[in-house]
Amino acid sequence: MLGDLVELGSGDKVTVDGEVAEADGLEIDESLLTGEADPVHKRPGDPVMSGSFVVAGSGAFTTTRVGARHTPRNWPRRPAGSPWSPRNCAAASTRSCATSPGCCCPPRSG
Repeated sequence: MLGDLVELGSGDKVTVDGEVAEADGLEIDESLLTGEADPVHKRPGDPVMSGSFVVAGSGAFTTTRVGARHTPRNWPRRPAGSPWSPRNCAAASTRSCATSPGCCCPPRSG
């Protein structure tokens, strides 16, 4: 729930966004989210992001973003004429995405 205090230890995955409340040598690997190769040393007040994981130390964070309102289906919709709209992607699915600039469909295999 929003505002919960979640304890972290080495090897733990961060499953919701939050803000560090306590840290004892806490280092987080955010490479899957940011591309940063080195672990990030976290101090109280620093953000933690869902999808990262603890590589060293321990600590705790307070959850700041949880629940259905933070899922893709609830993100703002693009206008129907946008090249990224679902209708345009459905039309593009009948041809190669390589020939459809701005296509949001995954490339077809084969």
